[in-house]
Amino acid sequence: MTSLRDWAENVCRISSTARSELVRAIEGHDETKLPAGVTWLEIDEREVGLGGVWFRFAPGAIGRRQFEQVFGRGEGLVRVPVDAPAKYMTTVQVAGALHRCTVIAEYRSDLDDVDLQGLYLRVDRAAKAQ
Repeated sequence: MTSLRDWAENVCRISSTARSELVRAIEGHDETKLPAGVTWLEIDEREVGLGGVWFRFAPGAIGRRQFEQVFGRGEGLVRVPVDAPAKYMTTVQVAGALHRCTVIAEYRSDLDDVDLQGLYLRVDRAAKAQ
């Protein structure tokens, strides 16, 4: 779980959504070198605000409670259609970094004892210091 938090913070520090920078942010993992517990990974090089890294997890790899101890519960997103997976969004910021990481967690349901199914670490522009 520490790796996911580290990766979110690393995403904040990249200068672009270039594949090489995103792979470096997640410690060299890509579609051919999956981290433990990950069944699918996709590097999304689209522009800032759209690009990032998608993950899918094996059942039992990370529980919701375990995930939320590190990232918090997050803000619930609207489910369309109503039987779509439950998604929660939170933000990770690193002082002085060019970007922030929007973390979107996906679960089969809203129950507290479900496993994390998917995760998106999206690269967004950091708010400018006041």
